[in-house]
Amino acid sequence: MGNKRVYVRTGNRNNPEDEATLDRVEWLREHRAKSVNLRNAAYEAAVERSDVFLNYITRPFPGSRVQVPEVKPYLLLCASPYYPREPLSAPPTLRSLVRDIEVKDYYRTSDQFPIRTRQPHLLQNGVYFLAEIDAETGKRAYYTELSTTGQLFYRQTLHTKFRDESQFIRASEIFARLDQFLRVCKRYLVRLGYQGTVWFYAMMGSIASSTLGQWSPSETIESTSRCPDEAVSFEAALTVAQLDTEFETVLIEAAQKIAWAYDWEVSPDLVKAYLAKHRRL
Repeated sequence: MGNKRVYVRTGNRNNPEDEATLDRVEWLREHRAKSVNLRNAAYEAAVERSDVFLNYITRPFPGSRVQVPEVKPYLLLCASPYYPREPLSAPPTLRSLVRDIEVKDYYRTSDQFPIRTRQPHLLQNGVYFLAEIDAETGKRAYYTELSTTGQLFYRQTLHTKFRDESQFIRASEIFARLDQFLRVCKRYLVRLGYQGTVWFYAMMGSIASSTLGQWSPSETIESTSRCPDEAVSFEAALTVAQLDTEFETVLIEAAQKIAWAYDWEVSPDLVKAYLAKHRRL
């Protein structure tokens, strides 16, 4: 058409296209490596902070990292723009956004998910909040972080204590957290005005020899099984729009990947039955 201007997609629904500057064109030439590095840096920073807050490591002096002797199994969930380029918001704005993206915690650990007992704290590139809850099944910790680049990070300790003092992980809790996290993720990115591709990552770590409580749709634990691996993970790429259309597929695939690590061939119907019985929008 004879137009020599270059336009780029912004991922913002209010301003979907923008004219590219020379700096922007140069960025695009190397955008994948730079964006992946930026995404990885945000993820690694969140992991390191959660390591400290959940007592997986200690820092006896500046710059040191000492792993604690006994590490509890944990669930880690993370979602981020696939190729983050620049901040989508500022920390004070993110703090005021938290209430808008919460969903009901139908697992009844708390009133809302992400689980928090205090107001979020500011970081130089985001906000975080930590909840420590004592219950009959033991003390649990829950860490959530929102990044200015659009990353949503959640990590919690696992294990439920039986009356006979034996400990196991409830499969139903994993299903609930996957469901709640993905719905919060959709709300979060929509409110930031992001419409592009999303990187989703789920991991259960420090699970070697841990026990998973398997159950039927009636939620009566029928059997338990152990995992021989140290960790199991699931990764997917989908657009914000697909968080609606492909939501259930991604959730089931992640749940199955985790169940297989415990020698459990969980069916899609079982996951659907659980959501149909408990999910509250």
